[in-house]
Amino acid sequence: MHWHVISARLEPMNSDYQICTRCVADTIADPDIYFDDDGVCCYCYLHGQLEENRSNENLTCFDVLRQVQEECRDDEYDCLIGISGGVDSCFVTHLAYEAGMRPLVVHFDNGWNSELAVDNIKRLLKKTEFDLHTLVVDWEEFVDIQRSFFYA
Repeated sequence: MHWHVISARLEPMNSDYQICTRCVADTIADPDIYFDDDGVCCYCYLHGQLEENRSNENLTCFDVLRQVQEECRDDEYDCLIGISGGVDSCFVTHLAYEAGMRPLVVHFDNGWNSELAVDNIKRLLKKTEFDLHTLVVDWEEFVDIQRSFFYA
């Protein structure tokens, strides 16, 4: 995907681009995403249903994770976890491990990883044996994007 600056904002060059009016889900990350007439995506509705079920049944977060796991039991992975190597994403990964889930762990390497973050990811994945997919961005392109945000 090529990006260009329009009115001090980065916009995709694809004219069919759409982003959810409630969250950050968009047609670039998921070409199969769909939206209602108000621009709310299908994932926001799913989240709303999970929250409603959880509050109606006094479910814990582990109960909700088990429901998602049950719905995805025939798939190789039952969720995606974004991991940075920081406390929050490592804890979420640990919770998924404790719940018996099978996530695909995804790391976005933009060149700013600390040694500690990389070590945290390695140690956690050694323990959990989860699969890791690392997306490494082109450094020059990422610097250009950061510079555009800064000047915007």
